[in-house]
Amino acid sequence: MKKDLINDIIEWDIGIWNKSLEFFEQNIDFSKINNALELGAGHQSGGYSLYLAQKGINTICSSQFRVNEKIIKTHQKYELSNFIEYEKIDISNIPYTNYFDIVSFKSVLGGIKLSKKPLEESFVQITKCLKEDGLLIFSENISSTYLHKILRKRYTSNKHGWHYYNYEELIRYCNLYFCEVNYTTNGFITNLFPERFREMISFFDNHFFCKVIPTKYHYLFIAICREPKKALR
Repeated sequence: MKKDLINDIIEWDIGIWNKSLEFFEQNIDFSKINNALELGAGHQSGGYSLYLAQKGINTICSSQFRVNEKIIKTHQKYELSNFIEYEKIDISNIPYTNYFDIVSFKSVLGGIKLSKKPLEESFVQITKCLKEDGLLIFSENISSTYLHKILRKRYTSNKHGWHYYNYEELIRYCNLYFCEVNYTTNGFITNLFPERFREMISFFDNHFFCKVIPTKYHYLFIAICREPKKALR
């Protein structure tokens, strides 16, 4: 993929989050995918709906609120109007059953406040709307280290509203609701720096730190989950 397209899909921390696209490309046969849903398209990037639609996949780009106009303009730049529709969908109540080949999202789970069991309710809704052989593909910020926790509280704009799940929690829930789970991780020091330095710093993460630092201390979790478990749909 061209760099401009990757930038429009990912938007931030591109040198680290781009690994999600590489991981999907290596492990998914997209020729068998007819339709897809992106959840939580609340940012200004084209998101995974752009990634999927540019492959010719009919995609619903959704948000709990109205989809940002900047997202729509990004999609229009690539002339993908025939492949993308926009809907207001809350992950707590997805109005589809046994419908999608793929459900996707990028950095969504940490912002969900459905009930006392947000992960359970989210995964139940996702498995319900997927076909029996459907895929969940996603990337999510995870807790990483105590230093990351301190700096996130001090410097991020969403100090009190975001929950960072840990590596083990996401693996457990993926395996609980899907028959087959493939995952990887990325990023250790890059997100400790301002965005303008991250492309340079990501080189050291990708070529050194993420090779020697234990996986559970990385800050990005990427997963492909296959075949929703029927008993939990």
